[in-house]
Amino acid sequence: MDIFKCTSKIMYPRYTFQADLILHGAFVLFHMLTFISNSTNAMTCIASRHTVNEAKTCPRNQLEWNVRAKVYSCSSFDQRCVEPEKFLYHCVLNENGTGLVEVCAPAKYIHGQHCAEFNSRGSIIQESFIMCRNGSVQCPMAYRSTNTCNYQSCFDVVSRRRKIEDNAVQNSKDADATTTQSSISKQHSTDGWSSLQMGLLFISFCCGVLITGLVWRFHLWRKTKETTLDRNVKFSELSMNTC
Repeated sequence: MDIFKCTSKIMYPRYTFQADLILHGAFVLFHMLTFISNSTNAMTCIASRHTVNEAKTCPRNQLEWNVRAKVYSCSSFDQRCVEPEKFLYHCVLNENGTGLVEVCAPAKYIHGQHCAEFNSRGSIIQESFIMCRNGSVQCPMAYRSTNTCNYQSCFDVVSRRRKIEDNAVQNSKDADATTTQSSISKQHSTDGWSSLQMGLLFISFCCGVLITGLVWRFHLWRKTKETTLDRNVKFSELSMNTC
């Protein structure tokens, strides 16, 4: 019995060590295979450049993804990078993280909880600097680039940026419209004041002409009256002298 206990105590640590070694080896082997697969799939494909189109939105589920993939029909493009069935539809970030693009390219594994992007200069799908670990659905440490529709936080970054830019443009337009309206109002006010001034000047001119005419008529009437009086006086004096 004591020998069995001693043997158990000796064999149990050896079994644990061997199991850990096997698991560790399997883990390393898995990542090596993943790396090899990823390196093979991460090839540059110049033909991808000719398939790039800007996208306002990306598919939000697998059904929408399949519909867009069917419309794009990537396997029908003439390319020599991979077999036609491996030239696949993608909807990912651009290399600046400022927009979305639809593109046909070989799939690859995206590592480190990064979003996927298409680098147009390298003609390759790769990891973006934008992370996808903070969304409602976190991306795993490694996932295929054709599964990006499952991690909408990558696309939401662009949507939020566009909303901010659209609001800034709208605010700028509103400010310009307000300035223009203010200028128009000032112009109308100035035009109204100018019209009023012209009206007052015209009335003043007419009043001046009328007053001048009345003064001249009064002066003429007075002069005529004085002349008549002088004549009457002279006529009276002449009549008295004659008598």
